[in-house]
Amino acid sequence: HTIIGTSISLVSPLANLLAIPVVSLVVVPLCLAAAVMTLVSQRVASMMLLLPAWCLEWLERLLIALRDLAGDLAVLSLPSLSWPATACIVLATTLLLLPAGWPLRWLVLPLMAPLLFSRQDRLESDTARLLVADVGQGLAVIIQTRHHTVVYDTGPGEGLLSRIMLHELRAAGHQRVHSVIISHDHADHVSGLDRLEQQFNVDRLWVGAERRVDRARSCRAGHSWRLDGVRFRVLFPGPENRHPSRNRNNGSCVLLIQAGEDAILLPGDIEAEAESVLVERQAGSLEADILLMPHHGSSSSSTERLIDTVDPSMALYSAGRDNRFGHPAGEVLTRYQERGIGIYGTPRSGAIRLCLGAGCSGGLVERQYRAGRPRFWR
Repeated sequence: HTIIGTSISLVSPLANLLAIPVVSLVVVPLCLAAAVMTLVSQRVASMMLLLPAWCLEWLERLLIALRDLAGDLAVLSLPSLSWPATACIVLATTLLLLPAGWPLRWLVLPLMAPLLFSRQDRLESDTARLLVADVGQGLAVIIQTRHHTVVYDTGPGEGLLSRIMLHELRAAGHQRVHSVIISHDHADHVSGLDRLEQQFNVDRLWVGAERRVDRARSCRAGHSWRLDGVRFRVLFPGPENRHPSRNRNNGSCVLLIQAGEDAILLPGDIEAEAESVLVERQAGSLEADILLMPHHGSSSSSTERLIDTVDPSMALYSAGRDNRFGHPAGEVLTRYQERGIGIYGTPRSGAIRLCLGAGCSGGLVERQYRAGRPRFWR
Protein backbone atom coordinates (compact mmCIF):
# COMPACT_ATOMS: atom_id res chain seq x y z
CA HIS A 1 0.00 0.00 0.00
CA THR A 2 1.48 3.27 -1.10
CA ILE A 3 0.43 6.75 -2.06
CA ILE A 4 3.01 7.10 -4.79
CA GLY A 5 2.22 5.06 -7.89
CA THR A 6 3.52 4.47 -11.37
CA SER A 7 3.30 6.80 -14.37
CA ILE A 8 3.20 5.60 -17.96
CA SER A 9 3.55 8.20 -20.70
CA LEU A 10 1.11 7.55 -23.54
CA VAL A 11 2.52 10.23 -25.86
CA SER A 12 6.27 9.68 -25.40
CA PRO A 13 6.55 7.22 -28.35
CA LEU A 14 5.16 9.83 -30.76
CA ALA A 15 7.16 12.62 -29.12
CA ASN A 16 10.38 10.63 -29.49
CA LEU A 17 9.47 9.78 -33.07
CA LEU A 18 9.45 13.50 -33.79
CA ALA A 19 12.31 14.64 -31.58
CA ILE A 20 15.00 11.99 -32.02
CA PRO A 21 15.50 12.37 -35.80
CA VAL A 22 15.47 16.17 -35.61
CA VAL A 23 17.98 16.32 -32.77
CA SER A 24 20.19 13.46 -33.96
CA LEU A 25 20.31 14.25 -37.68
CA VAL A 26 20.05 18.03 -37.72
CA VAL A 27 20.62 19.81 -34.41
CA VAL A 28 23.62 17.92 -33.03
CA PRO A 29 25.64 17.70 -36.30
CA LEU A 30 25.13 21.39 -37.09
CA CYS A 31 26.03 22.46 -33.54
CA LEU A 32 29.22 20.38 -33.66
CA ALA A 33 30.09 21.84 -37.07
CA ALA A 34 29.48 25.35 -35.75
CA ALA A 35 31.72 24.65 -32.76
CA VAL A 36 34.53 23.68 -35.14
CA MET A 37 33.83 26.69 -37.36
CA THR A 38 34.44 29.07 -34.45
CA LEU A 39 38.15 28.34 -34.95
CA VAL A 40 37.86 29.85 -38.44
CA SER A 41 35.07 32.45 -38.33
CA GLN A 42 32.80 33.43 -35.46
CA ARG A 43 30.36 35.07 -37.89
CA VAL A 44 29.95 31.96 -40.03
CA ALA A 45 29.59 29.81 -36.89
CA SER A 46 26.79 32.07 -35.65
CA MET A 47 24.99 31.79 -38.98
CA MET A 48 25.32 28.00 -38.89
CA LEU A 49 23.54 27.94 -35.53
CA LEU A 50 20.45 29.65 -36.94
CA LEU A 51 19.09 26.45 -38.51
CA PRO A 52 19.35 24.21 -35.39
CA ALA A 53 17.87 27.05 -33.33
CA TRP A 54 14.93 27.29 -35.74
CA CYS A 55 14.49 23.49 -35.65
CA LEU A 56 14.43 23.42 -31.86
CA GLU A 57 11.92 26.27 -31.75
CA TRP A 58 9.50 24.46 -34.03
CA LEU A 59 10.12 21.15 -32.30
CA GLU A 60 9.20 22.73 -28.98
CA ARG A 61 5.97 24.08 -30.50
CA LEU A 62 5.07 20.66 -31.88
CA LEU A 63 5.74 18.92 -28.56
CA ILE A 64 3.68 21.48 -26.64
CA ALA A 65 0.84 21.07 -29.13
CA LEU A 66 1.06 17.29 -28.71
CA ARG A 67 0.92 17.62 -24.94
CA ASP A 68 -2.07 19.97 -25.08
CA LEU A 69 -3.87 17.72 -27.59
CA ALA A 70 -3.42 14.69 -25.35
CA GLY A 71 -4.48 16.59 -22.22
CA ASP A 72 -5.10 14.30 -19.27
CA LEU A 73 -4.48 11.25 -21.47
CA ALA A 74 -0.80 12.17 -21.82
CA VAL A 75 0.08 10.23 -18.68
CA LEU A 76 -1.57 7.11 -17.29
CA SER A 77 -1.22 6.90 -13.50
CA LEU A 78 -1.50 3.53 -11.80
CA PRO A 79 -1.03 2.40 -8.22
CA SER A 80 2.37 0.89 -7.56
CA LEU A 81 2.51 -2.84 -8.18
CA SER A 82 4.04 -5.40 -5.87
CA TRP A 83 7.26 -7.14 -6.89
CA PRO A 84 5.44 -10.41 -7.76
CA ALA A 85 2.98 -8.49 -9.97
CA THR A 86 5.83 -6.62 -11.63
CA ALA A 87 7.66 -9.90 -12.30
CA CYS A 88 4.53 -11.38 -13.90
CA ILE A 89 4.18 -8.41 -16.23
CA VAL A 90 7.86 -8.52 -17.22
CA LEU A 91 7.53 -12.23 -18.00
CA ALA A 92 4.35 -11.63 -20.01
CA THR A 93 6.08 -8.91 -22.04
CA THR A 94 9.02 -11.21 -22.72
CA LEU A 95 6.70 -13.98 -23.95
CA LEU A 96 4.84 -11.50 -26.13
CA LEU A 97 8.07 -10.47 -27.88
CA LEU A 98 9.19 -14.03 -28.61
CA PRO A 99 8.78 -15.40 -32.16
CA ALA A 100 5.42 -16.79 -33.25
CA GLY A 101 4.93 -20.42 -32.37
CA TRP A 102 6.96 -20.22 -29.17
CA PRO A 103 5.40 -22.48 -26.49
CA LEU A 104 3.61 -21.04 -23.47
CA ARG A 105 2.69 -17.77 -25.21
CA TRP A 106 -0.86 -18.41 -24.07
CA LEU A 107 0.31 -17.42 -20.57
CA VAL A 108 0.52 -13.75 -21.61
CA LEU A 109 -3.08 -12.91 -20.71
CA PRO A 110 -3.15 -14.48 -17.24
CA LEU A 111 0.26 -12.99 -16.46
CA MET A 112 -1.03 -9.50 -17.39
CA ALA A 113 -4.00 -9.82 -15.04
CA PRO A 114 -2.29 -7.86 -12.20
CA LEU A 115 -2.46 -4.74 -14.39
CA LEU A 116 -6.22 -5.04 -14.64
CA PHE A 117 -6.88 -5.78 -10.99
CA SER A 118 -4.21 -3.66 -9.32
CA ARG A 119 -5.65 -1.45 -6.64
CA GLN A 120 -4.63 0.44 -3.58
CA ASP A 121 -4.80 -1.55 -0.35
CA ARG A 122 -7.39 -0.12 2.00
CA LEU A 123 -6.17 1.46 5.19
CA GLU A 124 -7.64 0.36 8.47
CA SER A 125 -9.99 2.62 10.39
CA ASP A 126 -8.33 5.08 12.78
CA THR A 127 -5.33 5.18 10.42
CA ALA A 128 -4.04 7.98 8.21
CA ARG A 129 -1.29 7.96 5.63
CA LEU A 130 0.31 11.29 4.71
CA LEU A 131 2.59 12.29 1.88
CA VAL A 132 4.59 15.49 2.28
CA ALA A 133 5.21 16.01 -1.43
CA ASP A 134 8.56 17.23 -2.72
CA VAL A 135 7.36 20.38 -4.51
CA GLY A 136 10.42 22.57 -4.03
CA GLN A 137 9.95 25.86 -2.19
CA GLY A 138 6.34 25.36 -1.17
CA LEU A 139 4.02 22.97 0.60
CA ALA A 140 1.63 20.23 -0.46
CA VAL A 141 0.42 17.43 1.81
CA ILE A 142 -1.89 14.55 0.83
CA ILE A 143 -3.75 12.83 3.68
CA GLN A 144 -5.51 9.53 3.10
CA THR A 145 -7.88 7.69 5.40
CA ARG A 146 -9.64 4.41 4.66
CA HIS A 147 -12.16 5.90 2.22
CA HIS A 148 -11.24 9.59 1.90
CA THR A 149 -8.54 11.96 0.68
CA VAL A 150 -7.73 15.39 2.11
CA VAL A 151 -5.22 17.88 0.67
CA TYR A 152 -3.47 20.52 2.78
CA ASP A 153 -2.04 23.19 0.45
CA THR A 154 -1.48 22.59 -3.24
CA GLY A 155 2.10 23.58 -3.97
CA PRO A 156 3.84 26.47 -5.71
CA GLY A 157 2.61 26.16 -9.28
CA GLU A 158 0.59 24.32 -11.88
CA GLY A 159 3.64 22.71 -13.45
CA LEU A 160 4.75 21.10 -10.23
CA LEU A 161 1.20 20.19 -9.33
CA SER A 162 0.69 18.45 -12.65
CA ARG A 163 3.78 16.32 -12.27
CA ILE A 164 3.48 15.50 -8.59
CA MET A 165 0.22 16.19 -6.80
CA LEU A 166 -2.20 15.12 -9.53
CA HIS A 167 -0.17 11.99 -10.19
CA GLU A 168 -0.27 10.95 -6.53
CA LEU A 169 -3.99 11.58 -6.26
CA ARG A 170 -4.76 9.56 -9.39
CA ALA A 171 -2.47 6.75 -8.27
CA ALA A 172 -4.37 6.59 -4.99
CA GLY A 173 -7.42 5.53 -6.98
CA HIS A 174 -9.74 8.33 -5.80
CA GLN A 175 -11.82 10.49 -8.14
CA ARG A 176 -13.04 12.74 -5.35
CA VAL A 177 -11.23 14.82 -2.72
CA HIS A 178 -13.19 15.22 0.49
CA SER A 179 -11.50 18.44 1.63
CA VAL A 180 -8.87 20.84 0.37
CA ILE A 181 -7.41 23.13 3.04
CA ILE A 182 -5.47 26.17 1.81
CA SER A 183 -3.46 27.52 4.72
CA HIS A 184 -3.13 31.07 3.34
CA ASP A 185 -2.99 33.10 0.15
CA HIS A 186 0.64 32.78 -0.89
CA ALA A 187 1.62 31.37 -4.26
CA ASP A 188 3.79 28.57 -2.88
CA HIS A 189 0.76 27.18 -1.04
CA VAL A 190 -2.21 27.92 -3.30
CA SER A 191 -1.09 28.08 -6.93
CA GLY A 192 -2.17 24.54 -7.75
CA LEU A 193 -5.73 24.91 -6.48
CA ASP A 194 -7.39 25.76 -9.81
CA ARG A 195 -5.81 22.82 -11.60
CA LEU A 196 -6.73 20.48 -8.75
CA GLU A 197 -10.36 21.52 -8.94
CA GLN A 198 -10.36 20.99 -12.70
CA GLN A 199 -9.18 17.41 -12.32
CA PHE A 200 -11.02 16.24 -9.18
CA ASN A 201 -14.37 16.69 -7.52
CA VAL A 202 -13.71 18.63 -4.32
CA ASP A 203 -16.44 18.32 -1.70
CA ARG A 204 -15.21 20.99 0.72
CA LEU A 205 -12.78 23.86 0.41
CA TRP A 206 -11.35 25.53 3.51
CA VAL A 207 -9.17 28.63 3.32
CA GLY A 208 -7.13 30.69 5.76
CA ALA A 209 -7.31 34.45 6.16
CA GLU A 210 -7.08 36.78 3.15
CA ARG A 211 -8.18 34.17 0.62
CA ARG A 212 -11.26 35.06 -1.44
CA VAL A 213 -12.99 31.99 -2.88
CA ASP A 214 -16.75 32.14 -3.40
CA ARG A 215 -17.67 28.68 -2.19
CA ALA A 216 -14.90 28.30 0.39
CA ARG A 217 -15.35 28.04 4.12
CA SER A 218 -13.11 30.11 6.35
CA CYS A 219 -10.77 28.20 8.62
CA ARG A 220 -11.67 29.08 12.17
CA ALA A 221 -10.64 27.52 15.44
CA GLY A 222 -13.27 25.09 16.67
CA HIS A 223 -14.10 23.49 13.33
CA SER A 224 -13.56 19.73 13.40
CA TRP A 225 -14.65 16.61 11.55
CA ARG A 226 -13.94 12.88 11.46
CA LEU A 227 -13.17 10.69 8.48
CA ASP A 228 -12.95 6.93 9.03
CA GLY A 229 -12.06 7.44 12.67
CA VAL A 230 -9.39 10.09 11.96
CA ARG A 231 -10.03 13.49 13.56
CA PHE A 232 -9.28 16.81 11.84
CA ARG A 233 -9.29 19.95 14.01
CA VAL A 234 -8.74 23.59 13.06
CA LEU A 235 -6.88 25.34 15.90
CA PHE A 236 -6.16 28.76 14.39
CA PRO A 237 -7.06 31.51 13.55
CA GLY A 238 -9.75 32.21 16.12
CA PRO A 239 -13.25 33.40 15.16
CA GLU A 240 -12.83 36.75 16.92
CA ASN A 241 -10.15 38.07 14.59
CA ARG A 242 -8.74 37.51 11.12
CA HIS A 243 -5.16 37.37 12.29
CA PRO A 244 -3.02 39.20 14.86
CA SER A 245 -1.17 41.39 12.36
CA ARG A 246 -1.12 42.47 8.71
CA ASN A 247 1.28 39.64 7.97
CA ARG A 248 -0.71 37.16 5.85
CA ASN A 249 1.48 34.31 7.11
CA ASN A 250 -0.08 34.83 10.52
CA GLY A 251 -3.53 34.11 9.12
CA SER A 252 -2.55 30.55 8.19
CA CYS A 253 -5.01 27.76 8.90
CA VAL A 254 -3.45 25.52 11.57
CA LEU A 255 -4.66 21.92 11.35
CA LEU A 256 -4.21 19.09 13.85
CA ILE A 257 -4.72 15.54 12.57
CA GLN A 258 -5.18 12.73 15.12
CA ALA A 259 -5.27 9.04 14.21
CA GLY A 260 -5.34 6.63 17.12
CA GLU A 261 -2.67 7.77 19.56
CA ASP A 262 -0.63 9.62 16.90
CA ALA A 263 -0.97 13.25 15.84
CA ILE A 264 0.62 15.74 13.44
CA LEU A 265 0.37 19.54 13.53
CA LEU A 266 0.28 21.42 10.21
CA PRO A 267 0.75 25.14 10.99
CA GLY A 268 1.15 26.65 7.52
CA ASP A 269 3.40 29.71 7.58
CA ILE A 270 2.57 31.20 10.98
CA GLU A 271 5.36 33.22 12.56
CA ALA A 272 6.34 34.12 16.10
CA GLU A 273 3.42 36.50 16.78
CA ALA A 274 0.79 33.98 15.70
CA GLU A 275 2.63 31.15 17.44
CA SER A 276 2.37 33.07 20.70
CA VAL A 277 -1.39 33.56 20.27
CA LEU A 278 -1.82 29.92 19.28
CA VAL A 279 -0.03 28.69 22.40
CA GLU A 280 -2.06 30.99 24.65
CA ARG A 281 -5.39 29.83 23.22
CA GLN A 282 -4.73 26.17 22.44
CA ALA A 283 -1.95 25.08 24.81
CA GLY A 284 -3.90 22.01 25.88
CA SER A 285 -4.56 20.86 22.30
CA LEU A 286 -1.18 21.33 20.63
CA GLU A 287 0.71 18.23 21.70
CA ALA A 288 1.65 16.16 18.63
CA ASP A 289 4.13 13.48 17.65
CA ILE A 290 5.06 15.30 14.43
CA LEU A 291 5.37 19.03 13.80
CA LEU A 292 5.61 20.41 10.30
CA MET A 293 7.97 23.34 10.83
CA PRO A 294 6.06 26.63 10.47
CA HIS A 295 7.03 28.73 7.44
CA HIS A 296 9.41 26.12 6.01
CA GLY A 297 11.75 26.50 8.99
CA SER A 298 12.08 30.28 8.73
CA SER A 299 14.02 32.13 11.42
CA SER A 300 10.82 34.10 12.16
CA SER A 301 9.03 30.93 13.27
CA SER A 302 9.51 27.79 15.40
CA THR A 303 9.82 29.67 18.67
CA GLU A 304 11.01 27.74 21.70
CA ARG A 305 7.61 28.21 23.32
CA LEU A 306 5.78 26.55 20.42
CA ILE A 307 8.24 23.66 20.16
CA ASP A 308 8.07 22.98 23.90
CA THR A 309 4.26 23.12 23.89
CA VAL A 310 3.87 20.78 20.93
CA ASP A 311 6.69 18.56 22.27
CA PRO A 312 7.11 16.54 19.05
CA SER A 313 9.41 13.58 18.60
CA MET A 314 9.86 14.50 14.94
CA ALA A 315 9.93 17.71 12.89
CA LEU A 316 9.53 18.01 9.11
CA TYR A 317 10.17 20.86 6.70
CA SER A 318 9.21 21.36 3.08
CA ALA A 319 11.57 23.65 1.19
CA GLY A 320 13.46 23.99 -2.06
CA ARG A 321 17.02 22.75 -2.16
CA ASP A 322 19.47 25.67 -1.78
CA ASN A 323 16.52 28.08 -1.80
CA ARG A 324 17.19 31.82 -1.79
CA PHE A 325 15.41 32.30 1.56
CA GLY A 326 17.85 30.13 3.49
CA HIS A 327 15.09 27.82 4.76
CA PRO A 328 15.41 26.14 7.15
CA ALA A 329 17.42 28.59 9.23
CA GLY A 330 20.41 27.22 11.12
CA GLU A 331 19.22 28.54 14.48
CA VAL A 332 15.83 26.88 13.97
CA LEU A 333 17.42 23.50 13.28
CA THR A 334 19.53 23.97 16.41
CA ARG A 335 16.40 24.49 18.53
CA TYR A 336 14.99 21.17 17.41
CA GLN A 337 18.29 19.32 17.67
CA GLU A 338 18.92 20.56 21.21
CA ARG A 339 15.66 18.91 22.24
CA GLY A 340 16.54 15.60 20.61
CA ILE A 341 13.83 15.97 17.95
CA GLY A 342 14.38 14.01 14.73
CA ILE A 343 14.47 16.21 11.62
CA TYR A 344 13.39 15.28 8.09
CA GLY A 345 13.28 17.61 5.08
CA THR A 346 12.19 17.28 1.47
CA PRO A 347 15.49 18.65 0.02
CA ARG A 348 17.35 15.58 1.28
CA SER A 349 14.56 13.02 1.77
CA GLY A 350 12.40 13.85 -1.23
CA ALA A 351 8.74 13.07 -0.67
CA ILE A 352 8.17 11.84 2.89
CA ARG A 353 5.49 9.25 3.59
CA LEU A 354 4.08 9.07 7.10
CA CYS A 355 1.65 6.76 8.82
CA LEU A 356 -0.44 7.59 11.88
CA GLY A 357 -2.68 5.34 13.89
CA ALA A 358 -3.31 1.74 14.84
CA GLY A 359 -2.88 0.30 11.34
CA CYS A 360 0.76 1.38 10.97
CA SER A 361 3.51 -1.18 11.31
CA GLY A 362 6.62 0.60 10.06
CA GLY A 363 6.83 3.57 12.43
CA LEU A 364 5.77 7.16 11.83
CA VAL A 365 8.08 7.62 8.83
CA GLU A 366 7.35 4.84 6.34
CA ARG A 367 9.51 6.03 3.48
CA GLN A 368 11.81 8.79 2.25
CA TYR A 369 11.67 8.57 -1.51
CA ARG A 370 14.91 10.26 -2.51
CA ALA A 371 16.88 8.79 0.38
CA GLY A 372 15.44 5.36 -0.37
CA ARG A 373 16.43 5.55 -4.05
CA PRO A 374 19.77 7.43 -4.14
CA ARG A 375 20.22 7.67 -7.90
CA PHE A 376 22.61 10.29 -9.29
CA TRP A 377 19.89 11.78 -11.53
CA ARG A 378 17.79 12.57 -8.46
